[in-house]
This record gives sequence, structure tokens and C-alpha cells, in this order.
Amino acid sequence: MSQTPPTPPGTAGQIVLGAIELSGLLERVENGDATQTEAAAMHDLWCAFKSMIRDYNADVEKALLGQIERSGDIELGNGRRLYAAPNKTTKCIDRKQTLEEVIEACEGDMDAVLGCLISQPFKPGESKKMIGPHRVDDCFETVVTSKTKEGVSKLKPQIADDSRKGK
Repeated sequence: MSQTPPTPPGTAGQIVLGAIELSGLLERVENGDATQTEAAAMHDLWCAFKSMIRDYNADVEKALLGQIERSGDIELGNGRRLYAAPNKTTKCIDRKQTLEEVIEACEGDMDAVLGCLISQPFKPGESKKMIGPHRVDDCFETVVTSKTKEGVSKLKPQIADDSRKGK
């Protein structure tokens, strides 16, 4: 296996070959049969695929939308179709006024007020400053999970750059 990161696949043939290689590496890593070099190669190949997808995503979406606007919905088979869906976003533009209006409309019923809030409306850091560290544990819960990440090694699998040691 190569130590240098693979270049993102470009042609259909390269994409197929890359997907086959990725599939084989994934199986070896999942089964515990892979070397560290093979696991690193799988990581690099996966990063190359993700990069390619990010690069093409906007162009593909734009091209498909243009095709739909010119020719109508695209039939995908099995009763599925691709169509242009409106993307509508509504945002609160005055939080203070909105909160005052909601409190007034529900006559101060805090359960009704809470029903108008998104799932995590409070900033933990700012709230801790206001209510104090002694009471923050009654209001907030911290859950720690692991995921792979590039950077300085801590408790979870990460990439450490040994070439920067001593700098």
C-alpha cells in the first residue's frame, strides 16, 4: 500500500476501482486483519472520495435543477422521481420581542413558552455564567462519544503529525 494519500478518483473507471479497493480495505479493517498501513490507506482513500463528492455536489445539484426546470421531473423508477422542491427557511429576527409576544400570548405559562423553543435553545457557557457552576449540572448534561478525527491525539482515534515534534 502507498503511504501517500491517493488522488480523488475522477473517471468512472477510477471511481469503480477506488470503490472496490475501499470495500476490500474496509472489510480487512472491520475483521481486524488489516495492518496500520492498510487502515491509513483506507482513511486516505475515504477522504479522497469525500473530497470528490464535496467538489461535485454543488455542480451536480445545479445541473439536475437546470434539467428539471427545462424538461420537468426526472423519473427514477420504482415510483420515485426527482423534482425541484422549494427551500424555505424561517428565522427569528427579534428574539426579545418574540419571547415577549409568546409569554404574553400564553399568559406566562412556561410549559407553553418552552413548546415554542427549539431543542437546544440555551448556550451552556453563557447559561453557566448566569446561573453559576453549582446549579448548572441540574440544567445541562454533557455526553461524551468518540469519533475519528485528524489532529492531536487524545482519547479517541486521531491523526497526530509527528513531523511537527520539537517545533
